[in-house]
Amino acid sequence: MKLIEGISLNFGELITLIEEDKRDVIEVVLPYSKKLFTIPSNLFIIGTMNSTDKSIALIDIALRRRFTFVKMKPNDELINHPKSKELLKALNQKITEKLGEDYQIGHSYFMKIENDADFSFVIKYKIKPLLKSILWGYGWAKRCTFIIGTIRMLGAIFGDICGSVLNFIP
Repeated sequence: MKLIEGISLNFGELITLIEEDKRDVIEVVLPYSKKLFTIPSNLFIIGTMNSTDKSIALIDIALRRRFTFVKMKPNDELINHPKSKELLKALNQKITEKLGEDYQIGHSYFMKIENDADFSFVIKYKIKPLLKSILWGYGWAKRCTFIIGTIRMLGAIFGDICGSVLNFIP
């Protein structure tokens, strides 16, 4: 709760100002310049949010009340590297089966991969930590088994590159 209290203390007025019905209506005095400030109604705010990060769940709820959210599902057609495309499909299939589609891994992690060295780097420094954070609060030991099975299956296809993902288990 401390995190949310800090956010409301520091960003409460700003979060209120960016609500669509408050733009051009409410003004605040800026602390340093002492000038009046308002958000114009013709300002469109576009952002992204990692909805699988449950450590920000209360912030997520506060923001969802104030904005329109458009869900973007992973799109493997945007990935050129064949191994990356297969890994994303296989992991997301298992993740969807066991945790639900809201926990799927996005395609952006794999879009710039051009070779096996890039692929190995993304697995080690992006996918493994992401899987760890997704699984941490949701029965880590129980949930790991489906990921391990998928990685082993992919290891048979891709060799040691995917096999290295097994090292993410504490």
